[in-house]
Amino acid sequence: FVKTRPPLIYFKRELLDTETSDKVKPVEFTCLLPLKPVVSKHEFDSRRIEVFYCWGLSRCTRPALHGEIFKQMCPKGYGVISHWDQFDGYFKDKRNKTWVSIYSPHYVRVPIQKIVDIQNQSKITVSMFGNGVKCFRSTECVGAILAMPYDNLAWGIPWTHMDNCVRLHSGNEHESLCSALNSNDLYDIYRRSQETLQKYVGLNYVKNYMIPTIKEKL
Repeated sequence: FVKTRPPLIYFKRELLDTETSDKVKPVEFTCLLPLKPVVSKHEFDSRRIEVFYCWGLSRCTRPALHGEIFKQMCPKGYGVISHWDQFDGYFKDKRNKTWVSIYSPHYVRVPIQKIVDIQNQSKITVSMFGNGVKCFRSTECVGAILAMPYDNLAWGIPWTHMDNCVRLHSGNEHESLCSALNSNDLYDIYRRSQETLQKYVGLNYVKNYMIPTIKEKL
C-alpha cells in the first residue's frame, strides 16, 4: 500500500537538521503541563534556586554533570540540594546561591507537580540528552529557562541559545550554565522561553504546527 501510495509527508522526532525536506518534518514531545503566568523581573531575579537539575540514568553524561556540580560547589561558592527531603532544612538558614541536582531513578519518582513547583523557584532547569537527543523535559520547562546541550536536530519550534533557552557545550555543561547565569538578559530569555513553551502545549502545537504543515501537502 505504501509503495503504491507513498506518504505525502511524515514526521520524525530524531531528525537531523540536514535531513529535513518538503516530505520529512520534525516532531517533538508536547507540553502536557499547565503553564503559569510569567512573573515580574524582580520576582524572577529574586528566585532562591539558580539551577534545577533532576535526572535519571539514561546516559552517562547525566551523572557526569551531577558530579561536576558537586565538584564546583566550593570553588563557585554555591550550596547544593541533592534530595527531595532536603529543601525545608536547607532553607531554614539564609542562603546565597543554590543549585539543585537530584538523581531521581524510576523507583523514587515524585509527583510532577512537585517538580513544577521547584522549577517555579528556579531560574534555569536542565534537560540533558537521554536515550535519545530530544527529551520530554525539553517541553516541560514550566516556569524556568530551558537549558540543554547543543544538537544537530531539526525542531518544529526552535530553541535558540540565549534567545529562548540556554544551550550547553558538550563536556563543559557546568561552565555553560555559569556563563548563562552571569548574563544581563536572563529575564528576557525566561520570558521568551515561556512564550515558546506555550507553542508546545499540546493543542497549540497540533493546531498551529502539525495541521498547517500537513495542509501544505494536501
